[in-house]
Amino acid sequence: MPNDDKSVGYKNPPSNSRFRKGVSGNPRGRPRKTKPIFTNQQVRDDFLLALEEKLPVPINGKIHNIPARQVITKQLIMTAAKGDRQCMFRVLDMRQKMIAEIVSERLSLLETYLESAKICKEQPEDTTDEMLEHLRFVRGILQNDGLLH
Repeated sequence: MPNDDKSVGYKNPPSNSRFRKGVSGNPRGRPRKTKPIFTNQQVRDDFLLALEEKLPVPINGKIHNIPARQVITKQLIMTAAKGDRQCMFRVLDMRQKMIAEIVSERLSLLETYLESAKICKEQPEDTTDEMLEHLRFVRGILQNDGLLH
């Protein structure tokens, strides 16, 4: 029987076939994969967690497990020490920012200490043992930094 269909090699299915012509045997099809939705908080958490992951690093012939952030920092500093100008500027810039943050934190701590010490002198009846212990602790930090004598 000659093939009436113009496409070569395909036969029309018989009229009593399982599926009608033009109708899929799987009408719903495979469901589409949903793309995961990431929030900024998830990305930050994943990033910080990855930086804390311990990596095996050989040091003086022994393998030490060091957090990734330390490995990256050491590599950056070593690259700067080898003469990479971009790394040098980055390391020095990071150092300057960290020193500024430390100075700012210590100044704030000193101001809080001085205000609390003033309140303790002016109102000794309101001063608790816990407050005095806290002031001694902060005073020790400030003395170690050379901010108090």
